[in-house]
Amino acid sequence: MKALSLPNFEELLESIQDGFVVVDKTLRYVYLNKKAEEIIGIPIEKLLGKRFTDKFPDHNLNLVDLLKIVEQTWIERKNATLEIYFKPQKRWYYLIIYPFKDMYSVIFRDITAEKQIRDDLQSSKKQLDLLFRNISDGVVIQDPTGKFVYVNNAAVEMSKFPNEKSMLSLTDVGLPGHYFLLDEEGIALSWEDAPGRQVLFGGKESAEKVLCVVDKETREEIWLDVKSAKIFVSPDKVPHVMSIFHNVTVLKKLERQKDNFLSLVSHELKTPLTSMKAYLDILQKQSKHIHDAKTATIISRVKSDTDKLIELVHSLLDISRIQEGKLQIVKHKFSLASLLKEVTEDIQPITHHPIQVNYSKTSSVNADRDKVAQVLVNLLTNAIKYSPEEKPIILQAKANEHEVVISVKDFGTGISQKEQKKIFNRFYQSARYATFPGLGLGLYISSEIVRMHNGKIWVKSTEGKGSTFYFSLPYHKSK
Repeated sequence: MKALSLPNFEELLESIQDGFVVVDKTLRYVYLNKKAEEIIGIPIEKLLGKRFTDKFPDHNLNLVDLLKIVEQTWIERKNATLEIYFKPQKRWYYLIIYPFKDMYSVIFRDITAEKQIRDDLQSSKKQLDLLFRNISDGVVIQDPTGKFVYVNNAAVEMSKFPNEKSMLSLTDVGLPGHYFLLDEEGIALSWEDAPGRQVLFGGKESAEKVLCVVDKETREEIWLDVKSAKIFVSPDKVPHVMSIFHNVTVLKKLERQKDNFLSLVSHELKTPLTSMKAYLDILQKQSKHIHDAKTATIISRVKSDTDKLIELVHSLLDISRIQEGKLQIVKHKFSLASLLKEVTEDIQPITHHPIQVNYSKTSSVNADRDKVAQVLVNLLTNAIKYSPEEKPIILQAKANEHEVVISVKDFGTGISQKEQKKIFNRFYQSARYATFPGLGLGLYISSEIVRMHNGKIWVKSTEGKGSTFYFSLPYHKSK
């Protein structure tokens, strides 16, 4: 049988990456391109004029159904697409069949690897469904474009979508049309700051953030602790991102109520405590004249405990002001060296730890002197508290072109990597240090003071070897 000649298209058909064949109505091959020969694995000259069934007698295809599909393309004059498993080659193929003159043309390609990926993904989805379908946390998986490829019931409910299908039809770029984001300080966030997009497009392996999602229409708020991480879909190890959403709205509301309560209590305590301290000062002075050692000791202890209570109330008031955005920062230019010397001289007499100070005498900053002193005192007293007796504390200041970096180094118990991520959180205190007094307020307040100066605060630590806390202050920048 003479091969079909396609003078106007042959060069094009030989250049494509898919197999292309033309068969007559009895399924005899009348044309094959080189790619078809390569895929089928039989020379073109041995296929031309032969029926498909002659060359592959052990095929597994349902020819009756296949011929119905072929005939339908002729009747409707439009193409048909299908996927078939070809048993002789143990391969999956994708076919496009359409009428050509009084024959049929078929474009086909090997999709075995693609099919395996889809099957593996479907299998993974079924396994994920078993694991995540009914848990209370929202779980979503996105492909590299941001399209949702898996969502569980909780994710659909949190997102207020009517059903799973409607959410799966979107990429996350569609979400800003429904919601906007706030951080824990109530400041608007870009969707690019969301943990999932930080992993997808920001080059991170994982990301975590607590954020408030606000419905643009109803203004309803939902607080979520979001953890996102890169995962790989086998066998081609295509990077996807999995995000888990834990609803912390109730906790946030309780936290707000607690803040309001602490603010009220601290304001109510401030005045009577100030009066108590004034009367105790008077009693302490009078006790020196009556030469009653026992009374003087009792007054001294009560005064010391009152000072601690006043310090706690001041910390609570600072937190209240921070939460309300009312903590005042009054900046002016001053010598940092002078402040470091002053704070060290105040603290050294009350500790056995030698405090070593290294700084540049030319260092000066534009900042709130009292607030910076508060940060220094907190870091130094913490270093003393968590270090063995008589171990040195090193206070250092180094200046560069844009900022000065102050550090406090101790040789104490150190802080684990896990705890370093939480150490500046409000009310956070490690269970390992439960025997030490405190409410976990100092580092939080210090971090907020530094932030309000447009600086940064961080820690480097090794368990058993000690910690170094750093904070930076920019030069001459007024807020």
